[in-house]
Amino acid sequence: MFKKILKDFFQQNSTEDEDFWVDALRFSAEGKHLCVRFPHAFFGDWFFKHKKTKLEEAVQKALPSFVDIHYADNQQLSSPSSHSRKLRQARLRSGNQLSTQQRTLENFIFNDKNAFSLNILTKIANHEPGTLFNPVLLCARNGTGKTHILQALAQNFILQNRRICLALHVNDLVELDLFSQPDAFWTHFTAFFIDDIQDLQKQPELQYSLIRCIDKCPPKHQIFLTISSSLKELESLDERLQARLTAGLILDLKEPDVDVRLRFLQQLCLKEHIKLNRRQMLVVAQRCSRFRHIEGLLCKISALARAHNRAVSENDIEEILNPSKERPATDYQDIMEQVAQKMNVTVPEILGTQRQNQLVLARQLAMYICRTRLGLSYPELGRIFGGRDHSTVIHSIRKIEQLLLTDTVMNNLVTQLTTEL
Repeated sequence: MFKKILKDFFQQNSTEDEDFWVDALRFSAEGKHLCVRFPHAFFGDWFFKHKKTKLEEAVQKALPSFVDIHYADNQQLSSPSSHSRKLRQARLRSGNQLSTQQRTLENFIFNDKNAFSLNILTKIANHEPGTLFNPVLLCARNGTGKTHILQALAQNFILQNRRICLALHVNDLVELDLFSQPDAFWTHFTAFFIDDIQDLQKQPELQYSLIRCIDKCPPKHQIFLTISSSLKELESLDERLQARLTAGLILDLKEPDVDVRLRFLQQLCLKEHIKLNRRQMLVVAQRCSRFRHIEGLLCKISALARAHNRAVSENDIEEILNPSKERPATDYQDIMEQVAQKMNVTVPEILGTQRQNQLVLARQLAMYICRTRLGLSYPELGRIFGGRDHSTVIHSIRKIEQLLLTDTVMNNLVTQLTTEL
């Protein structure tokens, strides 16, 4: 009812085509408060910049009984419009108290392993929609940054004054009336972004609507989708949808290496004023394989530091990583055997006194993993590794820490060993 009143008002009082953005809004009343909901936070950001004043002037004239307007996206109702700027900033957050920066392709951290995919995505973001590749499907495990990239692309399109539709959850598609009307949909939007399309597997009607949306996509319009894990997830979807997605560009986003996770952690610590030394950061980066795991762990570290009003220690971090306080099932003998196998040496050689480069590196690597995985003290490690002095153990562990900062091969080896143990 409210939407029709406002559309009639604009048709009678404006020479411009004002209807397209009104269709995307949802209206409801709470007493004398008019509630306006956006399809997603990015639309809200565009609305506040370009259409907020026009809407409020129209409400004042066409719906004078309302005393104020509340704004919201599909996830959370905001407070009155006088606080809209603060709330828009809150809605752009990633969902936890640490990730408050705006997501862009420029601040996404990666290395050579994902350079190809990020270069292609950057080109897509800076070209006319649909002129390079369409549709584009990004495959990545949860927590590795695919939603960051999706939102960054959407934000880039908004900055180019393009109308976008962003669906971060299957419920966003259920509530999108235009999704089942592809001709009308593409009249209103230039680009369509959908996260986690594997969630459509039990939604045949939504899959059919997406098929029609892809088929009806006009030139110079863009479709960008993400899927968790790998392409095997596509097998659970309609074969017709599979065919259309695999006919476009498919990109892989691989899990971040230790050096990438360390840079991400350093960036978060700097932004949130959390003090960790280099060794503590390496432990966290080594034990947390994905960005969201790191964010969650840093939340706990920050909470612990605030609660005790002091800097966290290595024991604090180990307790957070292993809250049961039980020694992991893996013991130092398992670690030595695994390292010996990977490095083509024997356990007696690791425990011995020979100084060949391969043996020394294997010995240092085994000490490092025992330290980070089992939390053993330096004197304990010295006794385990043939009665060596604790200063030798410290030197060995620092040597591996330095290699992890610059050596991709060592990063991959440590990640593989800790995953297999």
